[in-house]
Amino acid sequence: MTKPARPVGDAIRHNAEELGMTYGDYIAAILARELGMPEHAPMPPQPINEELPINKVA
Repeated sequence: MTKPARPVGDAIRHNAEELGMTYGDYIAAILARELGMPEHAPMPPQPINEELPINKVA
């Protein structure tokens, strides 16, 4: 376990939330990329592509 300085932790939390990721998954993704192993980086959740209802046009 690590405890980053408050400004660093705040930035991590903000960025993780923006991506829809947990704090831990975001950190793991950064570390995986930094270590040259991006294939092991957790990915942000994919947005759900739903079709919007289209009213019938007369």
